[in-house]
Amino acid sequence: MRIRLLSNNRFLLHGVFFIILLIGFILGACKKEKVIFSSNQDEQLTRLTGDTAIMVGTWHWIYSELEYGWCDNEQWYETLTPSTENTDIQVAFLDEGLVRFYKDSKLYGEHRIVFRDFTSNSSTCFDTLGCRFFIYLDNNENEYLSACMLEDTMQMAFSGFIFRTVPGCEGYTNYFLRQ
Repeated sequence: MRIRLLSNNRFLLHGVFFIILLIGFILGACKKEKVIFSSNQDEQLTRLTGDTAIMVGTWHWIYSELEYGWCDNEQWYETLTPSTENTDIQVAFLDEGLVRFYKDSKLYGEHRIVFRDFTSNSSTCFDTLGCRFFIYLDNNENEYLSACMLEDTMQMAFSGFIFRTVPGCEGYTNYFLRQ
């Protein structure tokens, strides 16, 4: 009788161990959503939800205004378009909190969005109230994107994407349409 009791306890012990392993496997297999925060005091989620969801979509470059000659005490203007530059540019904002840059239909870069500023319907954009935002790409203050948006038109400035600039000597204002 004593031998059977030990045998039943061993069977029970193996059953409990199996159930614990099964529960651990199920919990480990569940997909967990990783939420990314900035390292600043004003931590904000990077997912594009609520007011920031209006950015989601693919934005196509329509033209850029180049102002240059400042370092030579001059001021010149030029308008650049996809046809004059023989290039096509898109910026895609994804609701997961990513921005992708495409040049001539090829992925140029993908970055995590970290907001430094976002205002909706309280900033002057295109001579009316619109949305203005400033983000660091991958939380790097040297890689940024700032924009002013009104409906399906966006005016964007980048740290080096599309055109490289000579700081303090020239500047680009880039215009995009959502399609």
